[in-house]
Amino acid sequence: MVTVVASTSPTHISPLNRFQSPETNIPLSLVENCNSMDQLKQIHLQAIRKGLASDSIIHFKMIAFCCTHESGCLNYARYLFDTIPQPNLYIWNTMIKGYSRINCPQYAVSMYKEMLEKSVKPDHYTFPFLLNGFTSEVALQCGKPIHAHVWKLGFDSNVFVQNGLIRVYSVCFQIDSARGVFDVSSKTDVVTWNTMISGCNRSELFEESMKLFYAMEKRVLPTSVTLVSVLSTSSKLKDLDAGKRVHQYVTSGKVEPNLTLENALIDMYASCGAMDVALGIFQSMEKRDVISWTTIVVGFANSGQINIARKYFDLMPERDQRSGMFVEEIFLRYALSYFIPKALTHHPQSPQTHKNYENFSEVNFNDLIKMCSEKKCNYIFLFNLRRAIGCTFSTLKTREIHTIFY
Repeated sequence: MVTVVASTSPTHISPLNRFQSPETNIPLSLVENCNSMDQLKQIHLQAIRKGLASDSIIHFKMIAFCCTHESGCLNYARYLFDTIPQPNLYIWNTMIKGYSRINCPQYAVSMYKEMLEKSVKPDHYTFPFLLNGFTSEVALQCGKPIHAHVWKLGFDSNVFVQNGLIRVYSVCFQIDSARGVFDVSSKTDVVTWNTMISGCNRSELFEESMKLFYAMEKRVLPTSVTLVSVLSTSSKLKDLDAGKRVHQYVTSGKVEPNLTLENALIDMYASCGAMDVALGIFQSMEKRDVISWTTIVVGFANSGQINIARKYFDLMPERDQRSGMFVEEIFLRYALSYFIPKALTHHPQSPQTHKNYENFSEVNFNDLIKMCSEKKCNYIFLFNLRRAIGCTFSTLKTREIHTIFY
C-alpha cells in the first residue's frame, strides 16, 4: 500500500504566547507586524522607554524576528540574546535556527556548544535546526560528534533528526553513513527518501538512486521533489525508459507539475535525444524561465541541430542585468558542445595542449561573437572563451565587433 507522508521542517511554537500581560500588548503587537530592522529597533527603543526592555516575551519576539525574517539581522539578535540573563531553550533553538538560515553553520555550532556549557539540554527541535544548515566542511568536522549526541540523548528515532543526519552525511560524501541512518529509519516519510536519493545523486551513485526510487514507489507516493531528483538521474544515465516512468506520475495526475519539474522533464528528454518530446513539453508550458530556455537551446545544440538552437536562442526574451549571466552560460555550453568538437574533428591532435585550438574556425567563432553581441554578452566572457581556445582578440578579423562590449 502506498501512503503519502511528508515531513516538513519542525515548527517551534513557544508557549510564551499564552502569557501576554496587558502592559506588553502594545509593543508586542508592533513586533508581530514589524517588516524591517529599522522598525524593530524603534520598537526596541519604545520598549526601553516604557521600562519593558527586560520583558521575556518582547525579547523572544524581537529575537525571533531577527532570526526568521528575511530582513532580520543575526548580529542584532545576538546583541539582544546577550542581554538575557538566562535564555530558555526556545531562544537557544531560535538562535541556532537563525544562523542556519543565513548559512552560518559554524555560528550555529558555537551556539550549540555554548548551550551545553550553560547546562541547557537540547530537544528534538534543536538538532534539525542545527543539522539542516551544515555545509560540507562543517558536516565533515561536526557530523559524527553531533550524531553521537543525538544517539546519547535518545533522539535517533526522530524523523526530523534522521532526515537531518542523512543530509549531513550526504553533503560531505559519507554516503555509507547516510545509508546507515536511512536503513534504520521507518521509511514512511517521503522527505527521508528524497534526501537519500539526492545524496546518492550528489555522490554520483546514479544506479543506486534508481534502485531507491523503485523501492520508494512501493512505500510512499513520490513528490515533485522526488521526480526532479530521479529525472536528473535518468539524464545522467541516459535512461529514457526510467524518465518516461517518472513522466507518467505527471501525465496520470498523481503529481502536480510545476516549473522546476517541467524543466527537469525537458532536460531528461533532451539528454536522451528525444528532442521532439522535449520541445512538446517546452511549447506546452504556461510559464518559462531562464532554465527552460537554456535547456531547450542547449538540447538542440547538443543534438547537432544548430539552426533550431539558433532559432530558439533568437526567440529568447530580453533579460535584465541580474540574469545576464544566462546568455553567457548558453554560449559557453554552445561553444563547448558544437564549435570546439567541430574544430577538433578537423584538427584531431591530442587535446592536452592549447595548440589544438589555435586553428579553431575563425568564421564559426566570429559567428558566435556576432550572436553574442546581439544578446549583449559581456566582454569578459568573450575574452575568457577566446583564451580557453588558445587565441587572443588581437588575432580576430572582426575585432571591431568587440568594441561594443566596452
